[in-house]
Amino acid sequence: MKLYLDNCALNRPFDDLRQQRVADEARAVSVLLDRVRSGRDTMVDSSALRDEGRACPDRWRRGQVRQLRELAAEFRQIDERAALRAVELSRRGLSAFDALHVSLVESAGADYFVTTDDRLLKAVASMPAVRAQVVRPIVLARKENPT
Repeated sequence: MKLYLDNCALNRPFDDLRQQRVADEARAVSVLLDRVRSGRDTMVDSSALRDEGRACPDRWRRGQVRQLRELAAEFRQIDERAALRAVELSRRGLSAFDALHVSLVESAGADYFVTTDDRLLKAVASMPAVRAQVVRPIVLARKENPT
């Protein structure tokens, strides 16, 4: 499988794990990253992820997420086609960065866009024009590794 994990998902293992949902999502992201490390799955990085990641004020966390993104076997640059698709998606209600991520996921042909962002998940659920499966890490980890 080809995965695109957004910064919310990539940051989840470094969040405060005292809340059950956060801890469960962190474990699920770790499962997905282990599958990437083992070569079972591949991961896509992008210029949008890098730009968004640079804005993180926590230097340590920024470095940790950058190391995780280095696991990616593929890199997608924002090109004219991706930018035009992002404009179309933002007109339909996605934020500018979310629209960029979705357009890059689509152009990469990723099987899944993994996020913990409730607002993004809700917005995409009501957009049949999105040509990517946007999922929570828990759903994908369970789907591939039922317990």
